[in-house]
Amino acid sequence: MRSAFENNDIKSIQSILKDKNNEIFRDQEFSQYLDDLLRNIRLKVLQKKVEPYRQVSLEFLAKEINIEVRDVRQLLSELILEERIDGSINQLSGFLELN
Repeated sequence: MRSAFENNDIKSIQSILKDKNNEIFRDQEFSQYLDDLLRNIRLKVLQKKVEPYRQVSLEFLAKEINIEVRDVRQLLSELILEERIDGSINQLSGFLELN
């Protein structure tokens, strides 16, 4: 899990989290922070994924990290508000436009 996190490997992390028999779910402390951990991983991966683009489709990003477009929009909004990415979301076209 740690290696996947450090390498921004969201697919490996999701695979680990799908296995409900995994021993990490027996750790109550880990389970308590699971949602925050997954959110932070998604933020980090999204930030890295959009770097090479001037414009990128929200649908493409959703497929890349295996979440709904509305969740991508919410995460990108957070990144923009925190000034971690410099851009805006075009609601009509469904694209993130980077400055």
